[in-house]
Amino acid sequence: MKKTAVSAALLAAAMVITPAAAKDTSRLIDRDQKVSTVLVHHKKRGHVARHYHILPRHIIVRSLYRKGYRNVKVVGFNKGHYRVRANGYRGRVALRVNARNGAVVHRRLIRPYYSHPRKPGIHLHWRLY
Repeated sequence: MKKTAVSAALLAAAMVITPAAAKDTSRLIDRDQKVSTVLVHHKKRGHVARHYHILPRHIIVRSLYRKGYRNVKVVGFNKGHYRVRANGYRGRVALRVNARNGAVVHRRLIRPYYSHPRKPGIHLHWRLY
């Protein structure tokens, strides 16, 4: 009962004071002037709620393609990571990709691209028909 009476009195006081305060501030601000507002998060001490969801396979393939990998095949999913095989600049690689942000966590070379090894010096190639 006491809480209701106190809250009713505060509400009535706020209704009386608020229009007067609004009229005073409206005179101070020009109509052409923009007012900046500051958004405050409702949690205390800088807590930001982040909800990271697992990205779908086609998003992972696209992110790896943009990073330079070609012929990307998603092999499987295990404990928050995608297992992927792709062609990199060094050859065929096996990748472990974070499923929440698409970052490459681990990279292993499966089959390297071999260029023809050349020994130093001059090489003459003879061919008889």
